[in-house]
Amino acid sequence: MFRPKFEFGSTEEHDQKLTQLLREKGPDNPIVSELLNNMAIEQEALLETSGDQVALIRFNLRLARIYFSAGYKDVALLEFDDALTLAEETHNQALAGAIKQEIEQLRS
Repeated sequence: MFRPKFEFGSTEEHDQKLTQLLREKGPDNPIVSELLNNMAIEQEALLETSGDQVALIRFNLRLARIYFSAGYKDVALLEFDDALTLAEETHNQALAGAIKQEIEQLRS
């Protein structure tokens, strides 16, 4: 099966295209699944080299926003909850507060 290779000029462009594909084709589509897996692999590599927990939190937030923008509110809220839990576990109160505020806005 032919799979197009996407090249993106920026993270924002990547996220916009992924959001569009996710909305149009759903998370089980092979192309969407591959893009999501590639994101996770890149993030794991970054985390392994840097050990930066904030980077992991930001990744969860990025993924949550992609899912939310694509119309997958329940999945998005799970990602936001994961980010919130990690922020609280790392005692990053400022980030935890910002995440709580974003979750409240999305639920209203």
